[in-house]
Amino acid sequence: MSSWTKWQDHPRMVTSPYVDWWLMQQMLQPGPRPMAMLPALSRMDEFQTLRDSAGSLAALGTNPAAYEPNTGTEWSVFPVPETSANPSFPAALGDGAGWLPDTGVYPTLDEDTLVVGVIDVDIALGHKRFRNADGSSRVFASWQQGAPWGGPSHLPFGAELRKAQIDALLQTHSQGDLTRPLDQDGFNRAARLVDYDRPDSLRALAKREAHGTHVMGLVAGADPSAQADFSDRVKLLVVNLPPASAYGEGGAFLDYYLVYAMRWIVETHTRMAHASGLTKSPPLLLNISFGKQAGAKDERQVFVKEAKRLAEADKILGQAKFNAILPAGNDNLSRVHGRFGLQPGEDEMLDWRISPNDDTSNFVEIWVEKVLNPGTTKSPIQLDVVPPGGTPMTFRPAKSGQITELQDGLGRIYCDAVAPEDGKSVRFRFLVCLAPDQFHKGSKTGAPAGKWRIRLKNADSIAHFVRATVQTDQATLPGQRQARPSYFEDTSYEIFEDTGRVADTFAYVSGAPSGPLLDNGKRLQRRGTLNSYAANRFVATIGGHRETDGRPAPYSASGIGQALHRNGRGTPTVTFPSDDGAAHFGILSDGASDGSTVALRGTSFSCACATRWLVENWLAGRYDPEGASPDMLTFLKQGPLQVPRPDSWWNAPVGREKVGAGRVAWQPERPVRRL
Repeated sequence: MSSWTKWQDHPRMVTSPYVDWWLMQQMLQPGPRPMAMLPALSRMDEFQTLRDSAGSLAALGTNPAAYEPNTGTEWSVFPVPETSANPSFPAALGDGAGWLPDTGVYPTLDEDTLVVGVIDVDIALGHKRFRNADGSSRVFASWQQGAPWGGPSHLPFGAELRKAQIDALLQTHSQGDLTRPLDQDGFNRAARLVDYDRPDSLRALAKREAHGTHVMGLVAGADPSAQADFSDRVKLLVVNLPPASAYGEGGAFLDYYLVYAMRWIVETHTRMAHASGLTKSPPLLLNISFGKQAGAKDERQVFVKEAKRLAEADKILGQAKFNAILPAGNDNLSRVHGRFGLQPGEDEMLDWRISPNDDTSNFVEIWVEKVLNPGTTKSPIQLDVVPPGGTPMTFRPAKSGQITELQDGLGRIYCDAVAPEDGKSVRFRFLVCLAPDQFHKGSKTGAPAGKWRIRLKNADSIAHFVRATVQTDQATLPGQRQARPSYFEDTSYEIFEDTGRVADTFAYVSGAPSGPLLDNGKRLQRRGTLNSYAANRFVATIGGHRETDGRPAPYSASGIGQALHRNGRGTPTVTFPSDDGAAHFGILSDGASDGSTVALRGTSFSCACATRWLVENWLAGRYDPEGASPDMLTFLKQGPLQVPRPDSWWNAPVGREKVGAGRVAWQPERPVRRL
């Protein structure tokens, strides 16, 4: 394999490096392109406006090489499956009609109703625990983002079902009587929750367990007869996200789908309140049990930027407060995060292990932490990436907007000075993209597996800290492609404690005065592995612990301990249970089939427990999501004091980087318990 080319200016087809890389890879593959390109929504206070015209969008869809580089905000377009895309959406936006009509048949709600928005994947709308005592649905509306486009016309992609349509489908598949057993397979297919026509469609609801159903069972599942007060007062707005093929191997396009999902829930909720004749929107909570590894972790990231806008939207548009709860992430032990300092003239090296037989692209984001003056174009850090068996090259300066490439499109590195929305600063980011180790079709040779070396040099006159993170990696065609995640290697990183137990960020020693720090790697660290969507002050960030003894879940991500950037987050907010015990991993909730119960583990479910705790406290009159004092974050931080600590817990301290304000020993009651 040859070395990298010289850094050169590049007229990118789109400003996002991920989208640009995706387009390049698609053009290298034989056969028709599998995605169309659609615009992302603009900012809240420009609701009717898009940054790209319908004409430029059409040009991108037919001839990407002809698309002119954007000069505005990053992430203006993203790929959507052609079968899901609304072909008339760009024209409708060009007519100024907006994407959600102000008039129409919106479900109505009472002022003493709490609406929970659940954004996830594979959510079973027909379960009895998501229905009222009369059999009707508690879901006001649901957007299946990955379904074949089926209207209404304002949707950019997918299909929407409102309560009346959901109830009609429930009745059809219950032999005309909502109290009779439901033909779940027929309902799921009719509601476009399960699709057998496409290889990349969602099918988890035809299996034993489903992530989103498990989450929603914890968040809002209830026996409509035994828990009538809960089911009568707690209603749902649901977004079923598309399959992984839609948001890419690195999860790069997930930002867009989440932005659409959040905006749809917030705007639909507001319009429902108006249709109900309410002068004030009832409270709204959003559970988003999703995330990814790499990202800016500040307002330079698409999701964080939109969360900031929505957090301010109640003041702008008079809608409900933006109360979003997200998981800390499960990457604490994945060896995906490195952070170290470089003195002037100093260089350092990270070993990046690419696994063999990998059908997916691999990505590493490298961020220079120091905020620089706007207009800075030359990166203070110089970069060299050495393939397995390759020879290091001389460090060369790079400027914002430049790229360097490997032959045959097997690798590309992007250099960008990324500004926040106010444009008052920049931070430099390198995105290293490698083609798959093996291609699923054809005889093309991929980027070889093995140890790649990432070399960094400080070419500035001042010291800099650098953060490197391996991006999320997932297969895009289940059963046809396999993802083998890459990771960093560092001889100073200790994987196990002396006892043989997997090493967490801190040792958990009963009776110790403090939690001994185990995160002593020179380059590779567990601290800083927080979900990049959740590492900001606009959302609550929930980690996981074990219910039996209070031990933090080793996989639950750790914060860096301090907010590195404006509106950043240095620790989780609190933790909730993510495991019942050492012998009983995970926690119980609804399975894919109505009436079934399964155990799943992860901070996604800690997050769901936190949301349910807020709901229960609202029902009991102890917490108001619309109140100013205490706000959601403050109330969650008070949780460890409000919920008594079990006597069975070890008397072992833990670092705040793992648990934030503490551990809340609470999870929803279930008809079946394992302990």
